[in-house]
Amino acid sequence: MTTGNKTLASIVVLHFGVVMLHGYAHGHLKVGLSAWQRVFVTVVIVAAPLAALAFLGKNRRTLGGILLFLSMLGALLFGVTYHFLIPGSDNVLSMPRHGASLGFVTTAGMLAVLEALGCVWGLRTVKRALREDSAAAGHMGRRNER
Repeated sequence: MTTGNKTLASIVVLHFGVVMLHGYAHGHLKVGLSAWQRVFVTVVIVAAPLAALAFLGKNRRTLGGILLFLSMLGALLFGVTYHFLIPGSDNVLSMPRHGASLGFVTTAGMLAVLEALGCVWGLRTVKRALREDSAAAGHMGRRNER
């Protein structure tokens, strides 16, 4: 596994752990999600980054990078919208900074950072994979010209 893939895997695994902690804080504080939000969280925020990591492990780097970028972008936009922009029970700017809410606020901030990093590493992975695929195709074309 390359250093880039190790970094990407670390981001995904750490993100998963922080998502679990954040979900626990949601439950402890009784900050509910609507049905569509639960589906979004399950599919886009939890499952898609893990699926992207699986694609990367199977050397499907372009697909894995695209899926990682899109899932982390969706997660970032969702989190920023509900945790920082829209007033509501899960807006961290209106929560007290003590007790159980401190964990909620902290994990919301950590998720935003990890999701931004996931976007960057996802794009970086796609760019590298496409460049390597192009170089390999060029090399194969030169070999066939002989």
